[in-house]
Amino acid sequence: CCTRVCKSPEPAADRITGMAAAARKLYAEHGAACIAAIHFRHNKPVSCLHPPYSLFLVELLAPAFGGPDCHTRLSHAALPANPGMYEFQDEWANPQSPFTDEQRQQVRDHPEASVQRLKAVGVDDPLWFAIVRQHHERADGSGYPLGLADDQVLNEALLIGLIDRYLSFVMPRVNRKWTHPTAALKIIHEDAGAYRASNIATFIKRLGVYPPGTSVRLANGDVAVVT
Repeated sequence: CCTRVCKSPEPAADRITGMAAAARKLYAEHGAACIAAIHFRHNKPVSCLHPPYSLFLVELLAPAFGGPDCHTRLSHAALPANPGMYEFQDEWANPQSPFTDEQRQQVRDHPEASVQRLKAVGVDDPLWFAIVRQHHERADGSGYPLGLADDQVLNEALLIGLIDRYLSFVMPRVNRKWTHPTAALKIIHEDAGAYRASNIATFIKRLGVYPPGTSVRLANGDVAVVT
């Protein structure tokens, strides 16, 4: 689990890239099953499922954005994008009460905290750090922590943010009803200003409006799962 790796007092950069390589290999061999798991396998904590599910969606998207270098940067950044909030991620995913001011500040601070934790385990890649710092920024300036906009935001960071947004819908939370993937994509389509319309169009095209693992009702009334 990325939680233990990114909290390790020992150098762990190679372990992170090794985990990313293993997940990429799994996706290359069983891509449809990996995407299907996102939509119905939720029996582990968010902190354990979110990193590999993010990487699987990167594997789906990356071929449409640049070459191998871009692909590698995205996969490395997606797997440990949130180490600065691992202690709180599962609690925040299923809060029992409204966030306190301290918790809201921790949310705003977690991108920079994540970078510092990556540095502490031996990561030394300025672009990787920039993607992690910016993955909650939005092209329309509505993101955090700095409210960057337009070309100030790396497209790689917007893609990681878009993936995070999708997962927030399709992974059940105590305080948020599960959203059917097709409905989630419709909501995301309305966020074109935040993530850039071209990114959203590519995301929907590559994932499909009924992605693997989605339940559908057939004309005869039976329920089936897309494979």
